[in-house]
Amino acid sequence: MAEINEEITEEGIGVNIKNVGISEDMHQKLEQLVDEGYFSKLQDGYRLAASVAILKKIPISDHKLLKRKNLYDAAGVDENESFRKTISQIFPEHKGKENNALEKFADIGIKIIFDEIMDNDELDIKSLLKDDLND
Repeated sequence: MAEINEEITEEGIGVNIKNVGISEDMHQKLEQLVDEGYFSKLQDGYRLAASVAILKKIPISDHKLLKRKNLYDAAGVDENESFRKTISQIFPEHKGKENNALEKFADIGIKIIFDEIMDNDELDIKSLLKDDLND
């Protein structure tokens, strides 16, 4: 039986994926950030990226992962289920498909972080999130 790597929806019924990934383009950007020393591991960058996009409450429903690259077992990224719990509370429309949402948040968050570094030659989390921390 084939492993489910993409969100499958039919008449509003979804399958919560077991492995999370990101688009090929964002994977390359994340690898570059690790190579340049911004993160020690890809998974650290993945988690921060997802957290940034969640905090910014970025809509993900229409976001597609182009040339999706499978990276991690979802339980390995979300060991204490904090992402699952946070996503289901802040984004109830993704309840039951939290892992699907997690990889979309990570994909979007990597772009946000990468663009911040390219624009400012550094990763300043406080500056990146200044408008979001007061909500």
